[in-house]
Amino acid sequence: MNLKIIDNDGFLALVDSNKYKSFITEDWEFEQLTSHFIEQSNKGHMVIWRTGDEGDKWNIRIEKEKTCKDCFREFETKINVTDGQLFLTEYADLTMSASYHNSKIPSKHNSDLNIQLDNGLYNVIIRQLFNPDIDYSETKVHFEIVFRKTETNKMDNINKIMWFN
Repeated sequence: MNLKIIDNDGFLALVDSNKYKSFITEDWEFEQLTSHFIEQSNKGHMVIWRTGDEGDKWNIRIEKEKTCKDCFREFETKINVTDGQLFLTEYADLTMSASYHNSKIPSKHNSDLNIQLDNGLYNVIIRQLFNPDIDYSETKVHFEIVFRKTETNKMDNINKIMWFN
């Protein structure tokens, strides 16, 4: 499965919109937002990462197993699927939903970026297939996302947004 998303800020996320608590406050501070993302990730409702670029058009490939393609970097975490799907989203949609009660994930313009999965807990591997400082090409696959269902009930405990310093 291939997905394309336009991101203007350099953050992408996978969200279980059935459980993700989006609203924070209308006048949140960036530290509140990042803490919220970490909290929601630790609950299994989202996975968020920095692209290493200030935003672009991203080509995402969904896989069942890791490919043998070289990657610049990768990480593994967990996410819970509770409504048969996850949504790929980006920073602008996340901040809008954090600011307004009536704004949810997915946003209307990204509602087609859903990934159908059986309900349950998944190990998720995010692989960045290019070096953002030297290797961007609009036509190549930028990120590979691998989902593997797991029987464990234990969530990972993260303390930062991946690849964000």
